[in-house]
Amino acid sequence: MESRLKYSKDMTYDIEDGYASALESMPAGKAYRIAVFIENNMPDVEENDYHTYIFAGVINYFGEDVPFIFEIMHSSRDVPTLTDLSIIEIDEFLDLINLNLFVKEKKPIELTEIENH
Repeated sequence: MESRLKYSKDMTYDIEDGYASALESMPAGKAYRIAVFIENNMPDVEENDYHTYIFAGVINYFGEDVPFIFEIMHSSRDVPTLTDLSIIEIDEFLDLINLNLFVKEKKPIELTEIENH
C-alpha cells in the first residue's frame, strides 16, 4: 500500500490510501473542510506498534453538522499516519464524545478559505 507524505505547519504525518480514498469519495467542499479540520486539530498520540487511535470530529457543511471519525496509527520511530476516515451517524458521534474521543476545534477554519474551495 502506497502512502503520500504530507507536511503541515507543526508536524509531519503520513496519509494512507484508505484516508485519501474516503476524502475522494465525498463532495470536494465537504472533503476539504474535514481535511482542514483534521490538519488544524491533529491530536497527539503516543507511539504504539500494536494500537490505532480513533477520534471523532464534526464540521458544518451547508448548515448541516457532519460527524466523522478518523483513525491514526503511530508506529515507533515513524510519523503519525492517518489511515481511515468515515462519516458517522450522530448517535455514534455522541457515544464517542462520552468516551472522550472527540477532537475539539483548536483553530477555526477561516471563512475566506472555505469560500475559495
